[in-house]
Amino acid sequence: MDLKSVRWCWLKAMYIYSAVIASAFGVGILLFPDMMISIFNSPI
Repeated sequence: MDLKSVRWCWLKAMYIYSAVIASAFGVGILLFPDMMISIFNSPI
């Protein structure tokens, strides 16, 4: 594998990771707002 393909694979992995984490957090906030706020100690 050359450097360009390694960078592209890493970029795709980070996009997928970001989408999964953001989706999980968003669904958690919608379904369990009190629990999510207490888990992250958010001052909301």
